[in-house]
Amino acid sequence: MSLSTNTSTNCAILGRVICAAACMIIVPSLCVASDIRVGATRTLKTLAAGVSSAKAGDRIILDPGIYLDDIATISQALTIDGAGAVLRATKALSDRKGILVVNADLTVNNVTFDGAQVTDADGKNGAGIRMQAGNLVVDGCTFINNQDGILANPNADSTVTIRRSTFTGNGAGDGYTHGIYINAVSQLTVTDSVFSSTRTGHDIKSRALKTTIRNTVLDDGVTGTSSYAVDMPNGGVAVLDGLRITQGPHTSNTVMIAYGAEGNLHPTSSLAVANSTFINLIPTSTGVYNFTDIPVKLSGNTFQNVSQPLRGVGKIAEAVAIRDSAIASSVQPDALSYLRFYNAGPNPGTVEVRLYNGVSGEEVVHWTSPKIPVGAAPQYAVAEIEAAAAQNNNKPAFYTATVTPQINGAFQHILYQPSAGALTNLTSCDTTPDETIRLMDVHSSLLDRDFPSAVMVYNGGPVAAAAQIGVYDADTGAKVASYTSPTLPPSGQIVVAVAAIEAATRISPGPDTPRYNLAVEGDFRGTLRHLLTNRRPAIMTDVTTACVLTAP
Repeated sequence: MSLSTNTSTNCAILGRVICAAACMIIVPSLCVASDIRVGATRTLKTLAAGVSSAKAGDRIILDPGIYLDDIATISQALTIDGAGAVLRATKALSDRKGILVVNADLTVNNVTFDGAQVTDADGKNGAGIRMQAGNLVVDGCTFINNQDGILANPNADSTVTIRRSTFTGNGAGDGYTHGIYINAVSQLTVTDSVFSSTRTGHDIKSRALKTTIRNTVLDDGVTGTSSYAVDMPNGGVAVLDGLRITQGPHTSNTVMIAYGAEGNLHPTSSLAVANSTFINLIPTSTGVYNFTDIPVKLSGNTFQNVSQPLRGVGKIAEAVAIRDSAIASSVQPDALSYLRFYNAGPNPGTVEVRLYNGVSGEEVVHWTSPKIPVGAAPQYAVAEIEAAAAQNNNKPAFYTATVTPQINGAFQHILYQPSAGALTNLTSCDTTPDETIRLMDVHSSLLDRDFPSAVMVYNGGPVAAAAQIGVYDADTGAKVASYTSPTLPPSGQIVVAVAAIEAATRISPGPDTPRYNLAVEGDFRGTLRHLLTNRRPAIMTDVTTACVLTAP
């Protein structure tokens, strides 16, 4: 038998020390990672046994089932997979630390940690996972009724990453234990996770140098008694985006996010909270309490029954609302208004639309759009907006409107008159019209029978040049192609049918691609205009005009 024939057999024969030496010096193929299966019907019946038999880089696969008081210390890089596996502690942990104690890189997928506890004399801070060194990745895991869900020791070389995980009923009820408690590590990242019913402590307490929390729910529920939803007592660089925080009636603290409450700030510190919803169920509350003199920035957030959105130094950035008028309501069958929103910014986001009675000025409709992808320009019929906002009565003939964006981009109001078969651009702005280096909702050739579109390209530069134009799906924002115009002399222009652009770039529009967005790419110094022909009345209409949308 050659040394490289079978990794696990050779390691069993040679012993781990000799095998490790062989991996490094003699036969590198011996270092291939192995899968180690653990379960009630396996040779290895406990996680502890699997960890003891593993070598660096191995993956331990736990069969579904409950593993009682099965604790382990990780001293070399491993992965643990355990769909349906529950690590349940029924008594004080014998290691006085955690169900898993981590001293090396570890990835844990789809494992439930339940009931970790240690005695009062041993600190009352038993953790589902206690991280002492290495980098920890937790994905799809559940933490239930632990004194700490995850407790991480200070370690400037470590990172903690938590994805798609749930933390319920953690905390010992003493205020010193939490959903997760991450001491001074390099980076904490939490995404797409849920924290609920934390007992007295904080959902997330982070002393990390950098803290990033995105698309995560922090909810006291009906009986929850959590303190802060997020506590960053020593500051650090913190980005919180897309959170939904509900402060319940039994909370032990009126503050939802606390920053710098214990001083001793990290050398580099900043806080940005964006696109988050704060819901308060007690008489008074503070959304964000900045204990420092470092200005924090809040943008694109919603506060429901929150008496003080920001306490301390900082700024709540306001989106810039634009106004439009003469928007037809759905009571007019021959005047159908459509509102278009082009997201030309770096992040997905929404727009908030308020429609007012065009005569009395009374607010009639309050509607928030779905998230608009980057590069997309969806259009919504006013009838859709009315229906989504449950507005069925007292519709005026015309509305005025304000549009408050959480995106950077452009807005248009387009009117369709079925009797005439005509589309017109009725956009009017109290802001500067959008620059014409991009066009929204240009018709593909699928609409050529009634409303063919063409693009006018104008060279405003001092030398002859061709325009490079990106073509994007208006509904999704996905790039479809790049089109290069003919070379134009200074002050020269050309009108190109969209069908010709499709032919030149070999675009074959499908039924789901009725409209495009176009944008000048590179350093071409010129403009684009969108010319649309209404075939039935044989009228050409310029539908270029749009209003600028500016996010906070």
